[in-house]
Amino acid sequence: MRINILFVSANPGSTAKLDLADELRRFQHGLQGHDIEVTLLPAAQPDDLKRAMATTDFHVIHFSGHAQDDGILMRNAAGNEVLVTVDELGKLFAEHKGKTKLAFLNACETEEIAEEIQGSVGMVIGTTKKLDDVAAKVMTDVFYSALGKGVSLAKAYEEATGAIDKHFPGKNVYKDFGDEKANPLLAEEVTEGLGVRIEGLPSWDKHFHVSHLEKQIKALEDHIGLNQKILGGLLGLGASILIYLLIVAWPINLSGLFPRSSGIFPLTPDEQKALIGEKPLLEWLTTVGAAIPLFIASFKQRFLFSGNEQLRLMKQLLETVRSSNRMSEKTQNRLHAIMEQSVRGANPE
Repeated sequence: MRINILFVSANPGSTAKLDLADELRRFQHGLQGHDIEVTLLPAAQPDDLKRAMATTDFHVIHFSGHAQDDGILMRNAAGNEVLVTVDELGKLFAEHKGKTKLAFLNACETEEIAEEIQGSVGMVIGTTKKLDDVAAKVMTDVFYSALGKGVSLAKAYEEATGAIDKHFPGKNVYKDFGDEKANPLLAEEVTEGLGVRIEGLPSWDKHFHVSHLEKQIKALEDHIGLNQKILGGLLGLGASILIYLLIVAWPINLSGLFPRSSGIFPLTPDEQKALIGEKPLLEWLTTVGAAIPLFIASFKQRFLFSGNEQLRLMKQLLETVRSSNRMSEKTQNRLHAIMEQSVRGANPE
């Protein structure tokens, strides 16, 4: 079953700046793998909301922006704030009673609005006080990710508020309303590679995967940098020990080690055998020589940014994802499937 979602956002010029794009990214990624169509209303004006609800029955209406106890703040044509009152919102939702399963009012002080519209909506999530912007994004992230796993609305709400209580003590200002909280919105099963379709935008969450790759690259670069510091420390320690021995223990009398020594290889055949085993010296040197390229490759992987093959491939993949808007939809979907495997810890194909 296809789920229709209306994502409404407004950040009038006179209000504090919100990171609405990141909230949308979290929202979109949490719902991957389901048959979902999202309609965006960015910089929303009151008439935009009325027209959208009049033309489409939305299972979910998510509002992200600013509000106050007597209504939500939208924009006019000049970008200035316009108050859509509690009564206006109550009438609007009443006209579409029973069609919306969830209304998520992710803004400050939306409790009164939630109480007004709860009779027309299955479940409403509102806030009792001023809302922290970072906590709001975490709420969106965890709540919709839980819904994407097929849990009930109540369970998703419990997980999301629990995450806020854990990471942002004292900043959980959310409150839920409604009688249909025990019902799941989405099925537990997901379709691999299926991205959330956003009207007018690519069907997969490119920005999430760019961020994911950047974090992986940074972690690998930090690991290589740490190895370089450890190697530098060991080389410095070895050089110090060598200098100490040269100063304290020089000259070293080798006559006790090889009393019959003379020439470039001052060992008898028996002494050579004891030192290097049964192999002839040439074969032993050939074996050592064959191992040198492997040693060099391993050295590059561990200690050189320019020689690490995994880092090089990850950077190539990052550039591919960044330029994916120029690809066909089929290629984008294939790339999205590869990236989903990467996020889950599998090796990209």
